[in-house]
Amino acid sequence: MTEEFVFTNELIAGSVTLRGDAKAVISTVAYEHPDGMPARFAAGLIPAFVLARQLRERGIFTIVRIIDPTRVANYCNGWQMGSDKLDQVVGELAAMLEDRISTTESCMPLTGTSIRLLRSLANELEEADGAVGEMLERLRCSGRRHGGENGARNVALYAAAHPFSWLDLLHDSLWRGRSYEAYQHINLMSKPESRFSVMRAYLRDRHPEIASKAPRIDLEMKVCNTPCYLRLDDEPTFDDFMRDGYDTTLETYYALRTRSQNHRRAYNDFKVLSRY
Repeated sequence: MTEEFVFTNELIAGSVTLRGDAKAVISTVAYEHPDGMPARFAAGLIPAFVLARQLRERGIFTIVRIIDPTRVANYCNGWQMGSDKLDQVVGELAAMLEDRISTTESCMPLTGTSIRLLRSLANELEEADGAVGEMLERLRCSGRRHGGENGARNVALYAAAHPFSWLDLLHDSLWRGRSYEAYQHINLMSKPESRFSVMRAYLRDRHPEIASKAPRIDLEMKVCNTPCYLRLDDEPTFDDFMRDGYDTTLETYYALRTRSQNHRRAYNDFKVLSRY
C-alpha cells in the first residue's frame, strides 16, 4: 500500500494529502495589469513554488502552473497591452528557487469559437439565481473598479472563463490542459480569486461533457488578500524594486502602510520576499 503524506505550508490555509505515487499540478494565477507590476508581485507566486518543493522532496512529481489570463482580461476590460515581463519574472523566480519544470500557461488567442462559447456560458451565469446571482452582483463592483464600465458589463463573461483557466472545464479554443488529466490538481488562490469558485462549480456541474475528471482541491493563500498583481495607489513597481533594492522598497511600503487596509496587507506581503 502506498504511503500517504500530509503537506502543510505557512503561506497556505489548509493542507494537502497525497499518495507517494501521485503526480501533482499546482496552479496559481498572475498577470501584468496595465497599471504596472507591483513590487510585491512575486509574493503571490512563492506559495506554489514552496509547496512544490515540499512535494518533490517526498518524491511526488510536481509542476507549478502559472495561469496568465491576460487575453481574456484585455478583451473584457478593453485593455491594449502586451509584455513579456510576466514570463521573465516567473523564469527568474523559478531559477532562484531551483525549480526547473514550472510553466506559464496563457489563454489561447480569442477566436469566434471561444468568444461564442464564453458568451453562452456567461448567459447561463446571468440567468442563474441564488449564490451565483449574488456573487455576480458583488463582482460587478470589482469589475468596474479595475476595468471601468467594460469590466462591469463583461463580468459574467470574465467569470465564464475561470473554469477553463483552472481546468475545471476543458476546451482547446481556450486552454490546452488535457495533459494534466492524470494529475492531482492543487489550486492556490488569493481570497478575492476564490470568489469565482461558485461560478466554476456551477458551470462544471452543468457541463459534464467538457468537465475535467482530475481530482482537485482549492486552497486559499495566506498572502495576497489584496491580489499581488494589482497595483495600489503609489505602490512601488517591480521596476522600482529592481532599481532600488529590497530595503529601500520596504521603507516605501512601510510609509504607505497606514493609508488603507490594502496598503497594510501589501506591506506585509512584500516582507514575505525576504524569507525566500
